Amino acid sequence: MLVTENGSTGADAPIIAAPADESVTSLNKEAYQNKPLLPHGLKNTGNICFLNATLQAFLSCFPFVQLVQDLRNQSIPKAGYPTLSAFIELLSQFDVLDESTMKKDERFALVAAKVINPTMFDQVLRNFTPDVPAGTSARPRQEDAQEFLSFAMDRMHDELLRLNGNGSNSKEGMVVSSDDDDAWETVGRKNKSAIMRTQSFVPSDLSAIFGGKLQSVVKAAGNKASATVQPFLLLHLDIFPDAVQTLDDALHLFSTPESLEGYRTTAGKAGVVTARKSFKIHELSKIMILHLKRFSYGNRGCTKLYKPLHFPLELVLNRDLLSSPSSEGRRYEL
Repeated sequence: MLVTENGSTGADAPIIAAPADESVTSLNKEAYQNKPLLPHGLKNTGNICFLNATLQAFLSCFPFVQLVQDLRNQSIPKAGYPTLSAFIELLSQFDVLDESTMKKDERFALVAAKVINPTMFDQVLRNFTPDVPAGTSARPRQEDAQEFLSFAMDRMHDELLRLNGNGSNSKEGMVVSSDDDDAWETVGRKNKSAIMRTQSFVPSDLSAIFGGKLQSVVKAAGNKASATVQPFLLLHLDIFPDAVQTLDDALHLFSTPESLEGYRTTAGKAGVVTARKSFKIHELSKIMILHLKRFSYGNRGCTKLYKPLHFPLELVLNRDLLSSPSSEGRRYEL
């Protein structure tokens, strides 16, 4: 699910129906700035629903499309940048709607859209599943869309860093370091102190769109609270409990403290102690991606959840979800 910050997307895009060539402008011929992409179908060449669903989500996000279009103006080689190159090639096959040819009160444009075969992602898929030699053709099995989304975002982040001369050989994702020596004591609400640690990372143009920061706090009996700030590109929400019927319920559960079994402290009271851990959003992302976990794991193995979950077209995050309550930037639109 993609949720975008309120006010960042402009007017509603026209509904697409059938042919009117005068309303179509190629991305190769004219700047697409502030013009909606003409929707195209993506061909399923065999078990690539996970790929197509992810691409559709990315292409519905205007800041992401802007980023890829800006990258098209650079000479980026495929070698070393397979993920960026694939998205650039995909976007080059899209047209935009020239709304200047439409009447002011007209919400329908008649256009003919070709089906796109996403073969440009062959190498990306081989990197994603090294045990499957097939790219987009005749894949023997389906994959998880969220896993591919996370993989694609991590690879794009790393490739953008290398492109800007900030790359490294680390394959641990966005995090660069988390040194205990960097810890410091902070005083929060009600004058309660906590030991704060921050996982440092190098930001990219991608993390500027989707990236935010989480604060995890561990409170153990007889010890000062320990807080760690870490980056995120998407939030994983558990929807299995019966009490979770809405998106707000899932977000509330996400921030609810949980008990830690067998927690040992390195300072203060020695031995195994009672502890609780909770998550808060420390820094909001411009575009927030929420992953609804539709699989549960138990004695019967893995089970898919088909329960309906209600969510609003406009989401206002509760202040209790934030580490520092604020009224700014809490409103998102689907």
